[in-house]
Amino acid sequence: ALISILLKPISEEVFRTKNLNGDSRLKNKNWKVTKKNSVISNTEFVVVLDPGHGGKDPGAEAGGYRESNIMLELAAAVKESLIRNTEFKVILTRKEDVFLSLEDRITVATQSGADLFISLHADAVIEGEASGTTVYLLSENATDKMSALLASRHDRSEILRGVDLSGLDSQITSVLIDMARQETKPRNEAVASFILEVFREKIAELSSQPLRYAAFSVLKSPDIPSILIEAGFMSTSSDLKNLTTPSWRAGFADALAEAISRWQIKDKQTK
Repeated sequence: ALISILLKPISEEVFRTKNLNGDSRLKNKNWKVTKKNSVISNTEFVVVLDPGHGGKDPGAEAGGYRESNIMLELAAAVKESLIRNTEFKVILTRKEDVFLSLEDRITVATQSGADLFISLHADAVIEGEASGTTVYLLSENATDKMSALLASRHDRSEILRGVDLSGLDSQITSVLIDMARQETKPRNEAVASFILEVFREKIAELSSQPLRYAAFSVLKSPDIPSILIEAGFMSTSSDLKNLTTPSWRAGFADALAEAISRWQIKDKQTK
């Protein structure tokens, strides 16, 4: 069955007189017209933030700081900004210094019904010098056998939301996963574009090549837009100072929250 409804605006007075006179149950209701900002009214939109590393895996280390701890603080700042500026539901893959496998992080996103997954990291270089923020998307060159590998490592009932792949032929599973990934790819590129646009406006501290592609396992969820952000280089003193300064983290968090809000509006319109 298909029901089509055409809505058009009328004044509150016309609405009250024209539509309510015929129903005595509604005549004396106190009707109010309210406006909501579409950015902050979607409480069903779920953002999963993934502070990189943790526990036995500290990540990069410099100046007595561990990447795992800095990213936990950065993720907390982003969560606080999202809660303050939107009504999105925000979930952290970890809230303390504990180890989570890459597959566990993907599972948290899937089981949480994530609409967006963002993994937060800080880079480091052994030779030379580099600075600034970089946004990573999943490398196309790394997707040749990814569907089959993902299916073999995960519980098939948890790979695609709403689709139980248990008992299906491996070839069929790979095709379904690849179809989901192809549908999600332009959404990944869109959210990365919004993030870089707002970062250029707000923090202007981007790396020389701010958008890159790599085969990060944590980005392999087929049907959830997923990106990885290297917030800065711990091997560079100026970046390390930024990463360990609460005010810089707050500015970074506000910029990221604004970018997510802008993308969510656009993404909602294109669905």
